[in-house]
Amino acid sequence: MMINKILGPAVAGAILLFGSSFVASAQDTPNSRKDNLTKHVYYLASEELKGRKAGSEEAKEAREYIIGQFYEAGLVPFFNEGFRQHFKVGDRAFCNAVGMIEGSDPVLKNEYVVLGAHYDHLGVRNGNIYPGADSNASGVATALAIASGLASCGTRPCGFI
Repeated sequence: MMINKILGPAVAGAILLFGSSFVASAQDTPNSRKDNLTKHVYYLASEELKGRKAGSEEAKEAREYIIGQFYEAGLVPFFNEGFRQHFKVGDRAFCNAVGMIEGSDPVLKNEYVVLGAHYDHLGVRNGNIYPGADSNASGVATALAIASGLASCGTRPCGFI
C-alpha cells in the first residue's frame, strides 16, 4: 500500500524531531511516545481523511481529533469560545485549533512560546489521495507530542500556545 511507504519516513522524522528529551510522567516512555507519534501520523494521513483538504469534512474530522488530543494532554483553550478559531478567506470558512499550556512562573506566565503545525493538506486530486504524512501529519504529531510532554511537566516558566 502506497501510504505505508510514505508513513514510515514521516513517523521516523516525527520521532527524530521529538526524540526522548522530555522527562514526563512515569507512564511516559520512549516506546509510548513513539507509539503515540505513530498513531497520530497514521490517523492523520489515513485514507479515511482523504488528504484533509482545507475546509473539507475530513479536515474538520482531523481538527476534532486534534482537539480531543488537546483535552487528553490537559491543554486549555486559548480563546474564551474554546479551542476553535473560525475565520474566512474570501467567502470560504475555515477553522484552526488552538490550545494553551499555562505557565507557572508569576513573572513569565504571560509570556508565550508558540508551537504550531497545520493539519490540512492537498486532499484528493485527479483521483489520488495526497495524505500529507511527511509534512502536515508528522508536524501535527510532533506538536501534539511536545504539547503532551510540556503539559505533564510540573514547572513551566512561560506559557505555550
